[in-house]
Amino acid sequence: HEMLARAIHEDYLLKHKHPGEDQAQEASLLPWEQLPEVLKENNRCQADRIGSKLKAIGCQVAQLTDWNAASFVFTIEEVDRMAQMEHESWSAQLVSAGWTYAPIKSLEKKTHPDLVSWDELPAVEKEKNRMIVRGIQNVMPGVLEAPPAGSPSLFANVGGPHGENL
Repeated sequence: HEMLARAIHEDYLLKHKHPGEDQAQEASLLPWEQLPEVLKENNRCQADRIGSKLKAIGCQVAQLTDWNAASFVFTIEEVDRMAQMEHESWSAQLVSAGWTYAPIKSLEKKTHPDLVSWDELPAVEKEKNRMIVRGIQNVMPGVLEAPPAGSPSLFANVGGPHGENL
């Protein structure tokens, strides 16, 4: 799970780093080697939750059997369901580690402004959870042997059609 956690962090960095941005101001933008242990653990827990989210929408990780198969894409409804699950699991993880709600995030004080219910979560933060879910499709190949370009997804849909690329 360590390799998957690192891949999740790398995917996060690709989506959140901006040229000229002072990375020292945001601990989550540091390279894995410099990342505070609490943030590494958050990535590990996120990696551990992938299977339960996939199971909740009737999907699973499967062996590739056809290099020419169509790529797997989550539906909008699946992304929303798994994003809410991710937020609820993340919140429970932090609360069990002694974190509390506060309007200002502080690693030292163990406070976070996003320790609220899904319904209370600001739209921009909900979208961050959706990005985490969409990132599942990006990070899984990063921890497995890389297939040739244009190869099919590592996911098998075991229930329901999948729509537009999110």
